[in-house]
Amino acid sequence: MSLELDAELNKSAMQTESMPFEVYVHVPFCLRRCGYCDFNTYTARDLGEGASREGYADVAIQEMRLVKKWQEYHGIFEPKAQSVFFGGGTPTVLKAQDLVRILQEIRNLWGFNKDAEITTEANPDTADEKYIETLAEGGFTRISFGMQSAVPHVLKTLDRTHTPENVTRGVKAANACGLRSSVDL
Repeated sequence: MSLELDAELNKSAMQTESMPFEVYVHVPFCLRRCGYCDFNTYTARDLGEGASREGYADVAIQEMRLVKKWQEYHGIFEPKAQSVFFGGGTPTVLKAQDLVRILQEIRNLWGFNKDAEITTEANPDTADEKYIETLAEGGFTRISFGMQSAVPHVLKTLDRTHTPENVTRGVKAANACGLRSSVDL
């Protein structure tokens, strides 16, 4: 390793002490591709051999462990996470327990500040009451529903499959579980 790179790593390590540590988990899967979306996402049809939603949590956990080892090797010790955000794609196409397992691994590796915000994006079609309850029990504090519109013909134009009622149901379920919620319009 070059001396210049060592100096840059040491400089970065010192800067992290005063900066909040935030974690973003990208879940690149969707049930279907919405016409307006240009994010890095894949439907089941897009996936090739060796890639699956079912194995995603295990791979994400392996990658986080590698990052932690790399940080330790280079003397980079992050403070506890101030926020964790699961985005996508549609994180809620994974099993709720898989999101919770990933979150638990983040807690094990880096820890959370006592007031950390733990959020997942959700499609109103893929997050029912039981799913939301599992997230709340697993440590999530907030859920953001991808509503996009409350007008059925606009939802159809956007290639969205949920109904406005699904959003209302999801927000009520989140509130009942003690989760804060938001909707993307």
